[in-house]
Amino acid sequence: MRISLLKILLLSHLLTIGNFAQTYLGNYTSHLASGNAITISADTSSLRFIFYKPDIVRIDFHPSTSTLIDSSFIVIQDTNEAVSYTLNDFQDRIEISTNALQIICQKYPLRISFKNAGGDLLLSEPATGGIAVNGN
Repeated sequence: MRISLLKILLLSHLLTIGNFAQTYLGNYTSHLASGNAITISADTSSLRFIFYKPDIVRIDFHPSTSTLIDSSFIVIQDTNEAVSYTLNDFQDRIEISTNALQIICQKYPLRISFKNAGGDLLLSEPATGGIAVNGN
């Protein structure tokens, strides 16, 4: 009886592992710039960059096209300040730059890196992994 219970528990554990598998952002499909916001789509997911100031950007991850924007967990004073940025679309990446920040979006697969105005790397996603959803 004890071996049967152990087998059932092990099988149950193995079946639940698949339910929590992470799905990462796929390949770039399109982008849209509108005011202080830039949306970059990858397969069925998207990232939305909203600039509040040249050195402050909010990033929303939308796992699917039906995802609604949630309010922030921190208080963000919305601003009507127009933030000047440039968006350059290259074959392998998109670069979004202000006078204080550079965001590099590798396209295949979509991975994000951040640099300061001097070009020093601040943060970068690994080539494998990165932003993900667990499918639940």
